[in-house]
Amino acid sequence: MNFDQLILLLWKIYQVQKRTPVLTILELLLPAILSIILLPIRQMINTDDLVNNTVYDAFNLEDFDNNFVIYKNSTFGYYPNTSQITNEIIKTFKTEAQMVEYLCSDLTYHLFGIGVLDDRFENFTYQLRFPHSPRYQDPVNEWKEWKTHQIFPKFETLGPRDKSSKYGGAPGYYTEGFLAVQKAIDFAVINLFDKQINDVEIFLKRFPYGPYVHDNFVVILIAVLPYILQLSFIFTVIFTAKSIVQEKETGLKEGMKLMGMKSGIYWLSWYLKAMLSLIPSLIVMVVCFKLKLTLNNGAQASIIDRSDSFVLALLLFLYASSLTTFILMCTSFFKKSNSASTGTAIIYILSFMPHIYLSLNYAKLNSFTKICACFVNNLAMCLGVHIVSILEGIGLGANFSNISQGVYADENFSLLHVMVIMVINNFVHLLVLYYIDNVYPGDFGISKPWNFFCNSKNLKSIYKKIDYDNTQTPSCFFEDESIYSSKNIGIQLKNQLNGKIVKSVNNLSLNVYEGQITALLGHNGAGKSTTLSMITGNLEPDFGNVLIYNNDIVENCQNARSYMNT
Repeated sequence: MNFDQLILLLWKIYQVQKRTPVLTILELLLPAILSIILLPIRQMINTDDLVNNTVYDAFNLEDFDNNFVIYKNSTFGYYPNTSQITNEIIKTFKTEAQMVEYLCSDLTYHLFGIGVLDDRFENFTYQLRFPHSPRYQDPVNEWKEWKTHQIFPKFETLGPRDKSSKYGGAPGYYTEGFLAVQKAIDFAVINLFDKQINDVEIFLKRFPYGPYVHDNFVVILIAVLPYILQLSFIFTVIFTAKSIVQEKETGLKEGMKLMGMKSGIYWLSWYLKAMLSLIPSLIVMVVCFKLKLTLNNGAQASIIDRSDSFVLALLLFLYASSLTTFILMCTSFFKKSNSASTGTAIIYILSFMPHIYLSLNYAKLNSFTKICACFVNNLAMCLGVHIVSILEGIGLGANFSNISQGVYADENFSLLHVMVIMVINNFVHLLVLYYIDNVYPGDFGISKPWNFFCNSKNLKSIYKKIDYDNTQTPSCFFEDESIYSSKNIGIQLKNQLNGKIVKSVNNLSLNVYEGQITALLGHNGAGKSTTLSMITGNLEPDFGNVLIYNNDIVENCQNARSYMNT
């Protein structure tokens, strides 16, 4: 029976879909078009296969860098002989905290600060405090810092960082004078014991890097792919939300439930419809992402070159599934189809916006923050793509051997976390859908109390029964029902009232017996349709009761309706 209902509902959706061929084509083609756009971009960006080791020359840490404005063997003369000038040039502080506070709050330029933590020579320790922003940064990029909180770059790629610099590149421990100050202090302390220490030369040399494949497309992948995926499914979000709420708005959904359709089968049919629309697009995406292309320099590469195809397809499938349940959940909050399509699209886009912050600060965020972000469907997709891109950048790619490993050495958050939370998101979305759909069914249907899941008594119904003033109606308006005493009452209406401002049905009582054909007569606006809607459960009475074989249509709608469609 359930399977027959499912097939019938899918057939109904298919018939409706046939009437909008243009929208159907847009829904299927947009993901393919956006994926294909990446192919020529991939071809324009070459990969360089560097087969030789990258080796750097050593440099002598004899003095400050030439750009560092400190004049060797310079003497400052001043008059008169007072300590006021030296106190302005060199300031002393009692504690490290006072020094750091002064360096951070004062607007004048400071070269550096030195804090001695332990002045015993057997365990001499100190700290250096340089300006927050390195001196040799472009003024436009003054926000750049030493980045001591990061172990790896934001966008890690194969190859040495700042390949052309033998000094190690930004933030510039050599060019900023950090190494020279460190050497000067160490030599000054050692010189107290050994006067010959100044004759020692210190050379530094960058660690060599082995052969690697240099590919700048990884940076584009991190920046562009999340937007491609989000835009690819925007039509599916809009059209699916509008179609579902349109059935709620017109009463079609409640009409099918009256004929015996189960709510679970109804939502399953829409889930399958959306997934059947998304799966062909996902297949095209995976094919485009893994298609080997000949680059301008003759090398072979694909958009996502090193990741396993099945892992990539699984990630996209889980995202599509959680996206579908997200759409179903959003539709439960709307009563009008136009507002549903607009509202769901806005929620869908807004839920993507924090991706910019997450992407720029991925290395700073802890695992708990990333896990919490994954419960927002679009952010889970963005973090998954970010992890895949980083794994591509370091030459590993996402595969089953590293799916549970963090992309950084000190990180526990992995692609497996993203996938598991996407599965959990499905159940969270469905749970919210189940609750809102029962408590807020729209203009048609019987709403349940907010705490219906606790199996508590419907206090609203009890309130209606107690407070209503049951004014006695003259018996001349009622038929003598004693002649039907041998028959069962199939439908019983007691003190029906509907309409808070205009009472379309007021104090109506009626018994409908088995084996009888009952007709409701009256002029336009007399309340015939309203009465039938209350009997079938499409409208909830403001007062009174509707009993179908002693099953209250408000408190036990499903059992009451089961007698109507037999």
